[in-house]
Amino acid sequence: MALNTFFQNYEASGEQRLIEDLILESIKIYGVQTFYLPRTLVNQDSLFTEDAISKFDDAYDLEMYVRNTEGFQGEGEFLSRFGIEIRDQITLTISKRRFEEEVTNSDPEFKRPLEGDLVYLPWVRSADANIQGALFQIKFVEHEAVFYQLGNLNTYDIVIERFVYSDERLDTDIKVIDDIEVEYSSTYNLNDNALIVISNAIDELFILDDNKLVDNAEALLFEQLARPSDTKSTDRDDTKFFEDEGSEFIDFSEINPFSEGEF
Repeated sequence: MALNTFFQNYEASGEQRLIEDLILESIKIYGVQTFYLPRTLVNQDSLFTEDAISKFDDAYDLEMYVRNTEGFQGEGEFLSRFGIEIRDQITLTISKRRFEEEVTNSDPEFKRPLEGDLVYLPWVRSADANIQGALFQIKFVEHEAVFYQLGNLNTYDIVIERFVYSDERLDTDIKVIDDIEVEYSSTYNLNDNALIVISNAIDELFILDDNKLVDNAEALLFEQLARPSDTKSTDRDDTKFFEDEGSEFIDFSEINPFSEGEF
């Protein structure tokens, strides 16, 4: 028996649009404010398909709905071989239309949320009450969360987990996000003033006659940059101190197999 042709369950574009508008309005009412940071690959490893120096240049203001309202999901805090790890997870729902309006229209390369992108939640507080906001990384994107409502897909469900910063570049022009790089990065991009300081320091280390660097020029350069100009360098060797302290409690006797021959 064929379907009734007077009822269009999966091709009624008007009703699909109505459902999409209702979902979008519900997320705007009951959702939370977030910033979506798409990942830009700088030098992708073709073997491991990863990029150790990714950068995040944009932050898009998007509203999302929190599905797990009772608390964090995931493995939580646990002790691993690398120490204590925090694997708190949150499941968020985002409107497909809103993502296309904010992100895809700005950069057509990003068609949908991708694993590896970041989401900044400004309302999440850490253990320190003075620190507000946290970065989360997208671990999985479910594009069929609500299974073809009237024949259409209106939302994405994204599973995000606490992001562990590892020298990624954050240049979003949002201070609270960019400050994460300033606080935790072990390398820095040099601005014009820093380049001038380094250039002047290098000029002072050159011998103008034969245009060769003086001995230990590299060490002197870093020393000059690390200390104020009116501070004198004082070298300190603590090797003797530790040897004397160790001899007080280390047993170098004939019963000690690690006596280094001092029987």
